[in-house]
Amino acid sequence: MASREFRDARLKIERAKKHINELNALIDTFLKSDFCRISVERNPAAGYSIVKCQFTKTLPEEVPLLIGDALHNMRTALDFVAFELVLRATGKRGEHIKFPLRETRQNLKGALEGGEMKAVGSDIINFILDTVQPYPGGNGAPLHALHTLDLTDKHLNLIPLVSLRGVLAKRVKLIGGGEIVNISFGVEGPRDELNIVKVPYDFTLDSQFEPMVFVSFREGDPFERQAVIPTLRQLAELVADTVQAIEKFYLAKGKQSSHGSPAAPDAPSE
Repeated sequence: MASREFRDARLKIERAKKHINELNALIDTFLKSDFCRISVERNPAAGYSIVKCQFTKTLPEEVPLLIGDALHNMRTALDFVAFELVLRATGKRGEHIKFPLRETRQNLKGALEGGEMKAVGSDIINFILDTVQPYPGGNGAPLHALHTLDLTDKHLNLIPLVSLRGVLAKRVKLIGGGEIVNISFGVEGPRDELNIVKVPYDFTLDSQFEPMVFVSFREGDPFERQAVIPTLRQLAELVADTVQAIEKFYLAKGKQSSHGSPAAPDAPSE
């Protein structure tokens, strides 16, 4: 039988994973479309030819919305944990309980001990401080970055960066005879500016190339230049592991309410 503790938090995590899967399918469909125009400039005298890639489409407008939905569900899962811990400790529904995430351990300690979370007891508070460590520099630093991204999404859509990483030479017919197949070439020069690849062959113009692109978080955001889908999936697993770790610690410590540990009422959705 599945545990009743933190059921709502786990449901939020599962919803986040569904958003991530939907996002992955949407990006994959985009990358299989004609989003990029490829042109070739032969330069035999220089000993190489240039493959240029020009993006003709932008990512679907649903992409940043799905990113925001996934992030918000993960952040809310943590808030549901805090809500339930306080509810089980006091038997009362708090009004503005959020799982505190702060810039430093000391600030986090103050938030845990100075607000409604203090009702959960020093053992839970110390477990969050010393084991979960959801602050920059701690084991749970990505949780703080998740919080920062969620705050950003409340004011600005998180539009990913689509950048060229190289081209796949699917079939290259060489001048003078012969051909090569399935060889990749990386970008030379600043990505996102030149969008060109130098190929060290002189080839005919009916050669076949395919762009290799990278969909990442933008510079200045947490996880900048990191791939969007793998990062979101890692965050979802981290939140799930955090919920599970707190649950195990809570149960081991016997932190049950004086009402015989009833199933907690549903936490309010945001």
